[in-house]
Amino acid sequence: MAAPESAVQAPTAPRERLLEAALEVFATRGFAQASTREICARAGANVAAIHYHFGDKASLYRALFQAIDDAVVMPAELDDPTIELEEGLRAWYAHVMAFALARDEGNHARLLVLREQMQPSGVLERSRTGIIGRYHAKLSTFLSRRLDIASIDNGLHQLVFSLVGMAMLLIVERGAVQRLAPGLADSEPALAAVVERLVVQACDLITGERRRRERSS
Repeated sequence: MAAPESAVQAPTAPRERLLEAALEVFATRGFAQASTREICARAGANVAAIHYHFGDKASLYRALFQAIDDAVVMPAELDDPTIELEEGLRAWYAHVMAFALARDEGNHARLLVLREQMQPSGVLERSRTGIIGRYHAKLSTFLSRRLDIASIDNGLHQLVFSLVGMAMLLIVERGAVQRLAPGLADSEPALAAVVERLVVQACDLITGERRRRERSS
């Protein structure tokens, strides 16, 4: 008897298989050392498939970063002017810290973005800020409204870098975090506790920035 239609999984299209394979290979080897033959082999595709679907290796690399950017959906709370500060921060940190439990594809995406930041391939546009830029811009706008800042200045930029950095360290240096603080962020309940502490710590930093501005005004 044939399986119900809902149980039949459609085969992945060749272009998507190439992107999935490229994500793993580029993240593991970097752009320069990545082999298009290996990517095609992992994707079960002909060696000419990359040229057909993307043009060349560099275009595939750029398409992969675009796919990663497109997959990230920012928390809607940051766009809601009625959301209180703590609620918005909680939504933002919960969104970011979800990457700490990512497996396989999520880990490869995290490693790839980190590798490009640390060792630029020269393939992406110099002006590109990608996911990090989007996070920074979204949180900057959210905080500027709560702090009644007419235009985003260096003080706010530094505050946002600090708030983002508290979470990113736990994600980027996950191996070191697990060795230094076993159990801190290795399960959903543990991450929920981490998010609550991050919200409290973030509010303290924001309060400090508000007081600094009041003293200098």
